[in-house]
Amino acid sequence: MRRLLPAFLLLALLAPATGAQAKVPRGWLGVSVGPEYVARYSSLTAEFKRMRKAGVRTARLAVYWSKMQRTGPGRTNFRNTDRIVTAAAGARLPLLPVVLDAPHWATGDPNRPIHTPRDPADYARFLTKLVDRYGPTGTFFKRHPKLRRVPIRSWQIWNEVSNPWYWDVNYASEYPQTLKAAYDAIKAVDAGARVIQAGLNTGGAGTSWDAQEALYREYDRLGIGRPFDQIAVHVYTSRVSDALKVVRKTRDVAARYGDAARPIYVSELAWPAAKGKLRDEHGHKRDFFAATTDRGMARRLSQGIRLLARHRKDLGISGVDWFQWVSAYKGTDDAFRYSGLRRIVRKRVVDQPAMKAFKKVARRLRG
Repeated sequence: MRRLLPAFLLLALLAPATGAQAKVPRGWLGVSVGPEYVARYSSLTAEFKRMRKAGVRTARLAVYWSKMQRTGPGRTNFRNTDRIVTAAAGARLPLLPVVLDAPHWATGDPNRPIHTPRDPADYARFLTKLVDRYGPTGTFFKRHPKLRRVPIRSWQIWNEVSNPWYWDVNYASEYPQTLKAAYDAIKAVDAGARVIQAGLNTGGAGTSWDAQEALYREYDRLGIGRPFDQIAVHVYTSRVSDALKVVRKTRDVAARYGDAARPIYVSELAWPAAKGKLRDEHGHKRDFFAATTDRGMARRLSQGIRLLARHRKDLGISGVDWFQWVSAYKGTDDAFRYSGLRRIVRKRVVDQPAMKAFKKVARRLRG
């Protein structure tokens, strides 16, 4: 026994530190992806299969209302979304659509970069069409009986409403009514669907948890309860440890408004490899606070995802999505051109160093 004891201790020390407690539920780890961008350089079917093989269990993507009902509510163009759903189903990969951008006929301000809806009911009717087609009782899979059934069960209602690019300064007073209308429309078709509040970010209007508090105040003023199943935050920080701070601060706000048990979904997380790549309008170097190098991105990805996984239960973190699957890795205006796990090289898509880190952490989290 005395001879065996040191060997036993050595094995214990060498065992993975994550262990069973870090194992996450199915669907917990995902990525954001731009299907139209991916299809320009690769096959959607091939890329979705690569995602699945890499450990991705949810693919988050933007669905632009403006592109599907250009001329009015009477005609909806499902061609591109049908193609995406087909490719994802073939790879057994659940999709999480972020539905945004009103068509010109449905907005009160056509001069905005992303158009907000004039009437929440128009947006709700569009969501009804989407769930009627791609939900668990939808027409799409009935019309394609040979296709593996992977219905869409999660819907995110708009993106970064606290960011002036996606909504104006009146987001706190306007977005809750749109969210409520969307929630009721989705649940009427699929009562078991997961409705996710727009991911909130830290910007000129304050922190993401300040934005969350502003929304809670409006929910209570309107008396509409909590028309969402999950809160969402977008985590971009200079230090990996501050990723946890964002979630904790959000959890504190939720608790103050009697919503302590509501799951928090990190629908965007990234440390772009944009260090030294960005320039201002005069050609001078500029910094992005979360930017790093290729090696730094791989390291922070691993550290950040593992950190959030370790605190999954005590902070109620329902999932984490890396932003993003593929990006250009060229240009000087946007740090997120350098956040992809894969990149475009001479019209081909190849892995970045962060891909290896993502695969490794995905394996560890699956146990």
